[in-house]
Amino acid sequence: MSSVGGPLALGALNVPQALGDLRSSSGLIVLIGIAAFAFPVVVWRRYSQEIASSGGLFSFVEAAAGTKVARVQGIIWTLSYFLYLPATVAFVVYELLPAAFPRIIRAGPWLEVGIPLALVLASGAWRRGTLAAVAVVGVAQVVILGFLVAAPATHSLPSVNSFAAHASAPTLLLRSGAVSLFFICGSLPLFLGGEVANARALIRRALPLSVAVGGVCVLAAAVALARVPAGLQSGPFPGWSAAYAIGGHALAVAVAVGTAVSILSLVLLEFVALTRLLPTMFAIRPQTAHVGVASAFVIGAAVLLVDPVRLYDLALPPMLLALFVSQGIVFAAFPWFRRRLGRIRVSDVTVAVGATALMLVGLYTTLRSGLGT
Repeated sequence: MSSVGGPLALGALNVPQALGDLRSSSGLIVLIGIAAFAFPVVVWRRYSQEIASSGGLFSFVEAAAGTKVARVQGIIWTLSYFLYLPATVAFVVYELLPAAFPRIIRAGPWLEVGIPLALVLASGAWRRGTLAAVAVVGVAQVVILGFLVAAPATHSLPSVNSFAAHASAPTLLLRSGAVSLFFICGSLPLFLGGEVANARALIRRALPLSVAVGGVCVLAAAVALARVPAGLQSGPFPGWSAAYAIGGHALAVAVAVGTAVSILSLVLLEFVALTRLLPTMFAIRPQTAHVGVASAFVIGAAVLLVDPVRLYDLALPPMLLALFVSQGIVFAAFPWFRRRLGRIRVSDVTVAVGATALMLVGLYTTLRSGLGT
């Protein structure tokens, strides 16, 4: 669940912000968004029926279009996450946690560098318990989100039909596409395919299950928060403000801390994915890749200390553009992969077109208005 963006981060922060002034149609928008993300899931799943390696998406493209195209895809994907890692830590430290702990900003520089160091150390113990810790964090997110979802039911708040269309079809579809794209990190477990037993079967089961569970959590949160008056959702971020208004300070702090941990657990998974990809893509030693990615992560976090909030805002658009382009290459190459296997079907082309179109929505929204963020 943590790999799909973290249910608490999605439900309390990202999706409500993407919904914006269309929260009255939140249930409909999120439902369409979840359904749209079936296209990428099916493509990843069909690739993984034949391939399971530490190269993840790179290995998919290599099998479909050759090593040169795969390296282009891998480099663009790597660029996206090299920007994402330090920038996201800056967001957590300087924009998210101060909602619950205003004085924490004084320790900002220490946290901005200390958190990457802690995550690097945690990744070194990956085989000995980090995966279990990430799983526990995922369950804890669902529990906290459950309290946030249940709280509105105990208050006499206005009820809205969030599954009704309260805007034009193009607007609803565009917002649904933006919501769908928050699940794009669901591909991260594909980079662990070289180190788990019976990887192909496990990945085929885990991919749709993780997206389904995460989607149900986000849908429940979107419907619940739609019942909270807009005036009660003004503040640092929607989940915090709503939790404070309907559950008090304790629930709000739990939501803020849980959201931060949700985001950082995703950062950890992304770090691990990079350390698995680079040895496969460039034939370097895993230890060399680990040191290189760790150094870039910590140095990047230190550089952001110059102006964390501004540099985060500057890093976000190119990071998203690179992510959507890299995933678009994976999806566009899928029909060629199936043709090489000698069994291409109409459904293969259909899901490839649908998944690629979703990446084009991401590019459009990022370039036009930043909605993809």
